[in-house]
Amino acid sequence: MQRGRRKTCLFYNINRKEGRIPPATYRSGGCPAQFGMKYYQISHLVKSEDLNHHGTLFAGRSAEWLVEAAFVAAASQHGRPQDVLCINIHGFTFKKPVQKGDIITFLSKIAKVGNTSITVYVKAVSEIHGTTHVDGFLTFVCVEPDTKRKRPHGIVMDEPQDEEEKSIREKAGQLEK
Repeated sequence: MQRGRRKTCLFYNINRKEGRIPPATYRSGGCPAQFGMKYYQISHLVKSEDLNHHGTLFAGRSAEWLVEAAFVAAASQHGRPQDVLCINIHGFTFKKPVQKGDIITFLSKIAKVGNTSITVYVKAVSEIHGTTHVDGFLTFVCVEPDTKRKRPHGIVMDEPQDEEEKSIREKAGQLEK
């Protein structure tokens, strides 16, 4: 679900010398690579051990997978997973139960950035039925690995390019800190 590249950067790390973003994302000459607002995705097959007493996907397992997907987006964009900590799960909205045997893909994208914080939107979509089953927001903060003191992440967002991005960013802006 990744769109093509745009003319302006959505995210880039201002300070590459500190190793906060993988060098592979830079073109020769040290300029940031150009890329659009990206959905990261992780898929899971719902198995018997993932079910609750109703025979549907256990909410705790859904939450685990949602947090994992959000972390992947935040850590990938930042470039240093060891600097990224989850500080707030703003809540998830469960829309429809997930049955055993379904394949659920968790799609995550950066929705909002502060100086040290990164808010990520995640949704879980059935690969078989094409329906959204759960979605929500999580906030991460970047820290110094040794001291755990907050540190700026250097991520910059461009303007939203479509109505979905605009809606996600508006919702993220209304979240309590």
